[in-house]
Amino acid sequence: MVLAAAAQPVAPAPATPSPTPPTPPAEKATAPDPAALEAVVSTIKTLSEDPIVRTGMVGFYLAPLDRPAEPILKQNAGKSFITASTMKTLTTGAALEILGPDYQFETRLLFVPSTGDVVIQGSGDPSLGRPDWTGLFDTWTQSLTTAGITEIRGRILADESAWEDSPTPGGWSWTDIGNYYAPPLTPLCFRDNAFRLYFKTEGKPGAPAGFYDADPWPQSLEIQDRSRIGRPGTGDNVNVSGSAGTKRYILRGTLAADSGKDYIRGALPDPALFCAQEFTDWLNARQVPVHGTATTTRRLEAAGSPPAFSAKTKKITLSTHRSRPLREMLISINHRSLNLDCECLLRTLGKGSATAGLNAIRTHLSGKKLPLDGFDQADGSGLARSNMITPELMARNMASVISGPNGDDFLNSLPEIGAPGSTLRKIDSTGPALIHAKSGTIERVKGYTGIIAPENGPRFCFAILINNYDGSYDEAISPRLDELFEAFSNL
Repeated sequence: MVLAAAAQPVAPAPATPSPTPPTPPAEKATAPDPAALEAVVSTIKTLSEDPIVRTGMVGFYLAPLDRPAEPILKQNAGKSFITASTMKTLTTGAALEILGPDYQFETRLLFVPSTGDVVIQGSGDPSLGRPDWTGLFDTWTQSLTTAGITEIRGRILADESAWEDSPTPGGWSWTDIGNYYAPPLTPLCFRDNAFRLYFKTEGKPGAPAGFYDADPWPQSLEIQDRSRIGRPGTGDNVNVSGSAGTKRYILRGTLAADSGKDYIRGALPDPALFCAQEFTDWLNARQVPVHGTATTTRRLEAAGSPPAFSAKTKKITLSTHRSRPLREMLISINHRSLNLDCECLLRTLGKGSATAGLNAIRTHLSGKKLPLDGFDQADGSGLARSNMITPELMARNMASVISGPNGDDFLNSLPEIGAPGSTLRKIDSTGPALIHAKSGTIERVKGYTGIIAPENGPRFCFAILINNYDGSYDEAISPRLDELFEAFSNL
């Protein structure tokens, strides 16, 4: 541990005001509180030496926000760690700076006179139909009425051509695919690309969990229930298994009757097709008959019969739906750690290609002269275990975005510790410093990165990443991290 500065923490040199954003007048260039800094050192040391963590690794980096390359404390800061959802800070930070805070996704409803088709053309908006999909369908229906279209002789066609055909990132685990947090990716997302599966959980542990309904239930999807009621206190451990486009999901695992839940969430197997089918049913129920069968450009191409229109085909724009500005979308993305949204941002950065999006982020980081040794990004959300980053790069990227022209928007997207509804809701502190952070959690991986803002004095950037611990997170790691954030709050 280059808590080499451990026994005697290194006090930073006097801070120089950062021009962007300006240093608040009340902020004084003082060293961090020695007792609080010593508490940080002690907590990291105790965490690293715990038997549950000893076989794994802890990485840590703490530096003044205006001098992020000059760490006050560090440990394994140049080693590569699996990121979990802390990777979202790189994706959302790059998207904010490259696309701009006012960027909006656009979804168009088009009419093709030559075929009679109505086309829903997606551009990657992850928030389409969130939360009010009925209002969206009402708007689209009104646009048909305004255009004098009283029946659709063709079909409702979901246009997925804005992206390459790769609905699942290569680094995602098969145990995740099919669950709500790992949905198929498409430029025409709808209703979070997810649905609910309901259970009765009546009986003793080991009895069938009693799946009985889905809302909505995707057309032609068969659901096989092999789940069981779990022992009291074991919570939700039901896994949804099925690849993108599947016609069958299998439910495995357990759901405890005392979990407080009667449903779990699964991923829609084909969100774009579901959107087209739902809009078809919606119109038929409102006396706007649709004669053709709903489908998607991806399905047509896979069947060898591409849609009967091209870039030169006459198309009439009936309606254009715009998402909220990116600065507002980032709040829900980083507060709720939305995988779908980050994967959509990644492909938007790559103009439809995930690989190009990854290259765009790496080029962006390189242009900032950030240390890229040991960095490898496999997806936009951090769900892939092949993501690798050093704590130094994680913290210094945070400082770069916060100190940049869109820093206030990015800081606003990061929840404060204890914020209700966020991934930091269970963390509390009594010190005066404000702490904004992004968390990350997958099996045997935990991490945080963020900003510490004392009442008086310079701000700090930090990253802590814990990999390959061998035991219960709640027993050994959670208490130590609570102590760490308490020490942070007193810097």
